[in-house]
Amino acid sequence: MDDKPACAHARLRRRLGFVLRGVHHARNLLLAGTKLDRRALSDAYAREDWAQLETLVSDDVVQRHAASGTPADLRSALDAYQAVGLDEIVLSGVAGRSDVAAILRAARPDVIAG
Repeated sequence: MDDKPACAHARLRRRLGFVLRGVHHARNLLLAGTKLDRRALSDAYAREDWAQLETLVSDDVVQRHAASGTPADLRSALDAYQAVGLDEIVLSGVAGRSDVAAILRAARPDVIAG
C-alpha cells in the first residue's frame, strides 16, 4: 500500500513474477483475464533480468492478482475478494510493523483506530 499506486505495485512485481511464472497458475491467470507470457516471465526470472520481469508484470497484472495501491484501492480489492467468498489474505511486500498497522487501518478503518 502506498499513496502512489505505482510504488505499491512495484514492491510486488518480483514476488508475483515468481508465483505467476509457474504452469500451476495458468488457471488463475485465465480466471483473472490476465495476458501474461509465462515462458518469457520464467526465462526473465531465471536470468535475473528484473527489468524484463517488471515489464511483463505490469500494473494491470499486479492489480488483477493482489490488493495493491492506495488505501482506498486496498479496501476496494478486499471488499471484492470478500464478495466472492475469499476470507483469508496474505500480506506481502510489507516493510515492517508500521506497514502492517497501516494496512490493517486501511482495510478496516471502522474497526481499527490510528
